[in-house]
Formats: sequence, C-alpha cells, structure tokens
Amino acid sequence: YEPVKRLISPNNDVLPLNKKILAGATSGAIGAFFTTPFDLAKVRLQTDLERKLPNTFVLLYRIGRDEGILRGLWRGVGPNIGRGTFTTAAQIPSYDHSSISCWNSAGFRRVHFYT
Repeated sequence: YEPVKRLISPNNDVLPLNKKILAGATSGAIGAFFTTPFDLAKVRLQTDLERKLPNTFVLLYRIGRDEGILRGLWRGVGPNIGRGTFTTAAQIPSYDHSSISCWNSAGFRRVHFYT
C-alpha cells in the first residue's frame, strides 16, 4: 500500500481518500495475484479428507506438473483478485484516513519509523 501511495504522490503529499482507495485497490489486486497459488493450495489441503497430500510445496509442485503452471496454479485468479481488490480498497485506506484524522484532531503529528 505505501509503495503504491508513493507512486501516486512522489512528493509525500497528503492524499485525498479517493487516491488512497485507488492505492489500496491496486495493492490488493497485486497481492491477490501473487498469493493465488497458495490460496488454491490451502483450499485443496483443507478439502483433502483422506490426507493424501503431505504439505503445501509438494501440492504446488503436483498442481504445476499435472495441471499446468498458469491453468493449474492460477485457477480462480479472477475472483481472488476481485476479493482482494475490494477488501483492501475498503480496509487499509479507511484505517489510514481515520488514523490521520484522529491524530490531527488530537493535535499530534504522525511519525513514520520506516522512512
């Protein structure tokens, strides 16, 4: 979220809420795309009632080998990106915006320890 905010506003300006929502949606879509194979593996491990699958990495290897890298590992990427986009666009910017509002109304200045 923070790197995308910096791309939108390189001068570290205070962003309006709509641009924070855009940064959150973009971050959510990127994160959902890269974590889709692990989400798929989690669901398959949870539904493996006979316990034939030993662990996540063996399962990911088998899916890639048997079903293909793109067709197998990224199965369901569309709905996953949709979920990640909307949840991240709602949660992170609303926290960020309300946190800044609370700090400003109390007379404090927000301090970033990582910048």
